[in-house]
Amino acid sequence: MRCFLSRRCSFGCAQLRALLRHARVRPSLVQQEIHPYNSEEPLLQLCRSERLVLIAHSPFGSKRLRAKVLSEPILKDIAAAKGVTPEQVVLRWHLQRGVLPIPSSQSEVHIRQNLGVAASDWALSAQDMDAIAGLNRNQRAWPKPNLVNPTGTIIAARLRT
Repeated sequence: MRCFLSRRCSFGCAQLRALLRHARVRPSLVQQEIHPYNSEEPLLQLCRSERLVLIAHSPFGSKRLRAKVLSEPILKDIAAAKGVTPEQVVLRWHLQRGVLPIPSSQSEVHIRQNLGVAASDWALSAQDMDAIAGLNRNQRAWPKPNLVNPTGTIIAARLRT
């Protein structure tokens, strides 16, 4: 028996649809820059309809955006009300949307906090989810998906801040 993992990174909806039409091996995962400032809702809906796992790299925002995202009053207010950190709120937001976040940390305390979100018994309300969704600006740090060709090669890089 052979088993392997197939994934695509930084594809937009149009590219993913083209890939699904033409690929011999169907991808199982799609990795994209997703955070409250870049929610990628159309891509999430496409992944749900195609039964693909959507993975959020940079789930708090890139290094440039992270501090700005995590200092959003909405996230701070929700975190204070739940007795958790803004990072935990963002991770819960991802999980409740059906997105698999991949946070990175070198701190054992933060790693334990991040892991604890999936096992915790608190949830975000519909109002909390809507408030966080309202932070979306389609703001990304990495090249836009339409600037990456189907082989994954960057055609042009225009970074947004």
